[in-house]
Amino acid sequence: MYPNQLEEELCKYFTVCYKTTSDEYSVTSLQFAINALNRYFNGETSKIKPINLNNKKAHPDLWRTLNGKIKTLSASGYGETNGSDALTIDKVQRILLHPQTSKLNPKGLLNGIFF
Repeated sequence: MYPNQLEEELCKYFTVCYKTTSDEYSVTSLQFAINALNRYFNGETSKIKPINLNNKKAHPDLWRTLNGKIKTLSASGYGETNGSDALTIDKVQRILLHPQTSKLNPKGLLNGIFF
C-alpha cells in the first residue's frame, strides 16, 4: 500500500514544487531530488525499504509526472545544463602545492584525511 501512497504524494509534490524564491528548480535538481529520496528510503532509518524510485515500471505515474515537469522546465529554459571547464595545468599545480594537499607538507595530507 505504501508505494502507491508514496508515489501519489511525490507526484503531487513534483507538480507544484518551487524554490523559496518562487523560481522553478532545474531539471538536474529534480533528478538529484529523486536520487536523494531514493537513498533516504533505502537507508537504515526508513521503514519502507526496499524501494527503487528510479524503476520507471514500478512507479509509472511518478515518471509520467516527472517527464511532464522536465518537458515544461526545458521549454522554459530551466533544462539547460552548465558544463564544466577542464582544469588547467596551473590550477592543478596550485591544488597540489596547497599546504593541505602538498606532499612537501606531511601534516597537510594527514590533517585533511584524519582530522
